[in-house]
Amino acid sequence: MRQTRRMWLIPVTAMALGIAGATHPTALADFQIPTAITNVTIHTGSGEVIESGTIVLSDGRITQVGRDVEVPSHAEVLDGTGLTAYPGWIDAHTHLGIPEEKRPSEERERAEDVRPDPVQGPLAATRFANRRGIRPQLRALEQYAPKAESLEAYRSAGFTTALVAPRDGLFGGRSDLLNLSDQPIRRCVLASDVAQHASYDPGEEGQYPKSLLGIFAQFRQVLLDARWHAKLKEYEQRHPTTSTRAPTDATLDALQRLLGRRQPIVFEANTENEIRRALALAREFHLDITISGAKEAWKVLDRIKSEHVPLIVGIKFDPEPDYGKKKKNGKKKASSKVGVEGEDDASASKRPQADPPEGETKVKDPDEEKEKIYEPLKVRKERRRLWEEQVANLVRLHEAGIPFALRTRDFEKPEKFWKNLRMVVKRGLPEEAVLLALTRTPAAMFGLKDQIGTIEPGRIANLTLTSGPLLDKKSKVRFVFIDGRKFEIEHDDKDKDDKKSDDGKDSSAEADEDVPDEDRAASVEARESESGEHKVEDEEKVSEAPEEIGPTWMTEIKADREPKTRTGGNVLIRNATLIPVSSPTLDRGSILIRNGRIEAIGRDIAAPEGVTVIDATGRFVIPGFVDCHSHLGIDAGNESALAISAEVRIADVLNPHHVGIYRAVAGGTTTHHVMHGSANPIGGQNVTLKLKYGRPTSEMFIANAPPTIKFALGENVTQANSQRARGKRFPNTRMGVEAVIRTALEAARTYQLQWDRYERRSRAGEDLSPPRRDLRLEALANVLAGKLTVHSHCYRSDEILRLLAVAEDFGFRIGTLQHVLEGYRIAPEIARHGSGASTFSNFWAYKVEAFGAIPHNAALMTEHGINVSVNSDSANTIRYLGQEAAKCIRWGGLDENQALRLVTLNPAIQLQVDDRVGSLEVG
Repeated sequence: MRQTRRMWLIPVTAMALGIAGATHPTALADFQIPTAITNVTIHTGSGEVIESGTIVLSDGRITQVGRDVEVPSHAEVLDGTGLTAYPGWIDAHTHLGIPEEKRPSEERERAEDVRPDPVQGPLAATRFANRRGIRPQLRALEQYAPKAESLEAYRSAGFTTALVAPRDGLFGGRSDLLNLSDQPIRRCVLASDVAQHASYDPGEEGQYPKSLLGIFAQFRQVLLDARWHAKLKEYEQRHPTTSTRAPTDATLDALQRLLGRRQPIVFEANTENEIRRALALAREFHLDITISGAKEAWKVLDRIKSEHVPLIVGIKFDPEPDYGKKKKNGKKKASSKVGVEGEDDASASKRPQADPPEGETKVKDPDEEKEKIYEPLKVRKERRRLWEEQVANLVRLHEAGIPFALRTRDFEKPEKFWKNLRMVVKRGLPEEAVLLALTRTPAAMFGLKDQIGTIEPGRIANLTLTSGPLLDKKSKVRFVFIDGRKFEIEHDDKDKDDKKSDDGKDSSAEADEDVPDEDRAASVEARESESGEHKVEDEEKVSEAPEEIGPTWMTEIKADREPKTRTGGNVLIRNATLIPVSSPTLDRGSILIRNGRIEAIGRDIAAPEGVTVIDATGRFVIPGFVDCHSHLGIDAGNESALAISAEVRIADVLNPHHVGIYRAVAGGTTTHHVMHGSANPIGGQNVTLKLKYGRPTSEMFIANAPPTIKFALGENVTQANSQRARGKRFPNTRMGVEAVIRTALEAARTYQLQWDRYERRSRAGEDLSPPRRDLRLEALANVLAGKLTVHSHCYRSDEILRLLAVAEDFGFRIGTLQHVLEGYRIAPEIARHGSGASTFSNFWAYKVEAFGAIPHNAALMTEHGINVSVNSDSANTIRYLGQEAAKCIRWGGLDENQALRLVTLNPAIQLQVDDRVGSLEVG
């Protein structure tokens, strides 16, 4: 009887509750009573605002929105009087719940292939499956383990959803879009495998890559390997019984969606240079890119807009400069510097004057003295201007019509995000733009615009309810709803703002207990400034005028480097003494330049309309200096971990904002050959540039300038002068250097034969397994083919002779011997080989292998018919390149024209750009 009764009660209970399929064991756990939020101001996220409206939530969805909404009789009613409802805010990039521990090296090595030891010999090819910083197969969901208090902190800040990503890596892994509720993780996933994440930080230990140069090469090689891996698998399917089995590689498998544009790549890039570099990589591999961070995105507006690049913008700013900082009640903040200039006697007299303990001398409070500011006022103003530019980034993006999402990733706690956002709003960002960036834009970015981001029937029931308008400083989050589940946010009567220490005491009060009330707030403000997070004060409580204090010493800021005259590439220079170098000197001559090229040289040239005219009476016009050996304007110079790094490219790490470029131009240099450093027997690929300070790197390249590569000999390569590095990499002797170069060239020859055979037989119709494209061997093969010209760092004559012999054995010519301090000893041999020589006019005996250098080196090599140039090899010496060449007149008997050729036409010939620079010729 009892058993029959139980069987009868179960279906009746299910029917009474109205639960479909209630016999499923999880059905009762899923049940939610509908919720109606009444009398609430509704910002729908679509631009509409509904006053005193109602929102009905049922089964995790929004079912009704509006004023005249019938509330279900069995619904839980939340009176929203005085509250404002927004679509649940979306954090577009966070590491919430992701552990900070780095991957152990043992775990990485398990995923790698054969790992040859660089101490035992040179690695002519790039390593198979080098995995430093490479883990695209990792999913955030596999690591996601948030603490309850962390989730509560995000909800308290109004966030209901977040794109959770793994931490840094060149390929760091895949992100998942998660609801921030307390439900089991499987119920929190809104979208999985949303994006692959990348950065310039490997995020783990390892030998290669060691520099930004190697990071770019590693990025390229991994993507090329992923393409090759897919082709191997396809070939294996076509030839299941005869093909070599393709290795199992989860890393390369994970990149297939990225290469097929079925998954975007979210690239961490903040500065203008970083953003441009990321966009260039994406274009090279046809990737669908989103930029995250984007702190200087306003500097790349045109490109971002034209290429429709999605942005996830961070708003963690540098500490606010003191100059122009608002002070409460017009008072100076408590200064950490010695003395406070501008503090009145009354304020000073208020400071507590506690007597020191008996037997101790009272230490004078530094805040009792006048502050002495040693930074020039001009520099202080410039710091303020640059900081204001940083804070106004979002405003500039909004004004340009570029959509963006926002992230909390940069903050330890999400509530700090709002303080900085309010600063941006005070500088002109409309509230509607903020709401868009927190709702619809990220929803569309992650492919869920029909699910989240707006308050509409059918949308997922994610809502944020605040006590006032979105950006009101006093407004607080009162409720969030996630999948229709209500979370009530509790707030203390007074805002703690993270000021309490672990023992419950107010740590800020402890620190300021001896500071008057009016200075205590300023002291807190100073601490916030140091952390990069800023408290916005009410306008009526702050003073606006910055204090004009500080010395007026002569100084240079970026604004001083702006050209006073802009010609647009069109200028007529009159009445000058023209020294063309390649032809006789012309007195009282004129030179007409149109669209950046010389159009006419002579006397009495008429100025076309719209051309700037410069009277150069009493002045000389010569070709811009060409520096054949420079390391100026780059963010990395060596990939030194390996003996061979031919795959890296200096073009990847150019920094046109390097102040040395401006100074080089001021000294007369207009063109330079930017080289890889001399740490490797075979270094990276160089680039020849026009020096255009502050311009995009794309404007600096000399079109079709023949590419070059850096070789090196001597002490730098054997690491004889570095006790820390010595013995950690082959070679350690000069004999080993030659062995490295020969080994590499032999491997390149074999590599090229393999590719030639594959292409020849494929054209004949054979179905062959594709060879691996190796960027290192490819560069070396181009050396053998004469497509990549060698410029070699060298000092001693014996080593130079061996290098020339190696080149002749392999059938190519050394383009230019760089430094070549003992070139005078073997001038006939260098001339016979046909190499150029680029040397110093000073710098001798500064290390052992330079003891044989003499000041007459350039002149003696010139006498033997060698094309000789003088180089700087220094960001400082490049400013005096003309003076260095002039020394060769005194040391060796060169005439003025010969000396001028050392820094103009001769280096242009060595770089094979003499048809464009190095002399004054029409065209």
